[in-house]
Amino acid sequence: MASIETIRRIRVQQVSEGADAVRRDLRGLVEGQEQVAAAADPVSVATDLASRRQLSAATAYDRLRRSVDDSFKAQQALERGMATANRALQQGATETSGYERTVALLQARYSGAAAEAARFEAAQRSAARATIAAREATESAARSTAAQFQGSLNSRFNIGASNGDREADFLAAAAGADRLRAKLDPLFAVQQAYRTDLMEMKGALAAGIISEDAYTAALGRRKGAFAEQIADLGRRPARRQQGWRPASASSAV
Repeated sequence: MASIETIRRIRVQQVSEGADAVRRDLRGLVEGQEQVAAAADPVSVATDLASRRQLSAATAYDRLRRSVDDSFKAQQALERGMATANRALQQGATETSGYERTVALLQARYSGAAAEAARFEAAQRSAARATIAAREATESAARSTAAQFQGSLNSRFNIGASNGDREADFLAAAAGADRLRAKLDPLFAVQQAYRTDLMEMKGALAAGIISEDAYTAALGRRKGAFAEQIADLGRRPARRQQGWRPASASSAV
C-alpha cells in the first residue's frame, strides 16, 4: 500500500505543441493538481489525527507508569536531566567540569532512587510470599486438627474408617451415641432396657423357645417393672428436695 509521502511525490510529465494547446493543457494541469491536493488533504488530516492519538496514548501511559513505578520515574527524570545537561554543554552554557559534576549528581541521585525502588519491590514480594506461606500453614494445621478430631469420633463411636460401608458406620455411630446417652440420662437408659427386653421376648416366642402363655406372663411382669422404674424416676426429685437418703442395711434389720 502506497504511503502518503509516496502519493505526494507523484511526478507529472506532459508534452504540448501550440500556444492554445499549451494554455489548455496548463489549465488542465493546474486543475488536476488542485484536485489531487484537495483529495490528499483529508488523508493528511486523518494521518495527523492518528499520529496525535498515538502520541497522546504513549504520553498517558508514560504518565501512568511514573505514578506507579518509581524505577521508571527515576529513569525518566535521569534521561531528562541528561538531555538538559547535554544541550547546555553543546550551547556553551556550562563548562566541561560543571557538566561532569552535574551528570555525576544526576546519576547518583536517580540511580540511588531506582535501586531503592527495586529493593522496596523485592521486600514487597518477599512479604507477599511469607503471607501466602503462613496462610497455607494455617490451613494445613486446620485440616490436620479436623482429621484428628474425626479420627477421635470414629474411634469413640466405633466407626470404620476403611471399609467404606456407610450404613454400618451410621449404625455404629447411632449405637455409640445411644450408649453415651444411656450413661447420662436415666430415663433413656430404662427405656432402652425395656425395648431390648421386649425384642428378646418376641424373638424367643418366634423361635419357639417359650410358649404363648409364658410370653404373656413375662410381658406383664416386664411392663409392671418398667412402670415401677418410671414412677421411681419421677419420685427422685422429690426425695432429693426432702433430703431423703436410702436406709442402710443395718438399720433395715
